Amino acid sequence: MNRSRNTKRDIAEKAFRHGVDISVPEGGFGAAINAMYCWPAEAGIVDCAQHGAGDVHRFYASTAETAAAFQAAFGGKQWELPDTLTDRQMLSRRERDKARVYHQGEELIRLEVAMPKDIKKALVKKAIYDT
Repeated sequence: MNRSRNTKRDIAEKAFRHGVDISVPEGGFGAAINAMYCWPAEAGIVDCAQHGAGDVHRFYASTAETAAAFQAAFGGKQWELPDTLTDRQMLSRRERDKARVYHQGEELIRLEVAMPKDIKKALVKKAIYDT
């Protein structure tokens, strides 16, 4: 049996049915990651969690509205676990992954929130010339 070493992630995965996945940019989030971690307290939200998991930063919320607000602020792809998933199924990572539904539409990219202007200009310039 495999045991995870990330207890906080495991608890969040089993407790929350709504969230947002944000792909980590090639150079990392920089200062934007601080804004992501401070956002719940500034917005008065207490029932949430978040963590980085390799190439994805995952935000968990108790309501779809909170997940949508986080997505509006920082981008990413909103997801939810259906209410038909039983408490027992919520304990199984395989069942959660199988049941996770991503909202339709393109992944929003809004990481410029806490980004200095010179870095933002460089990223925009890179995006223009790389496409």
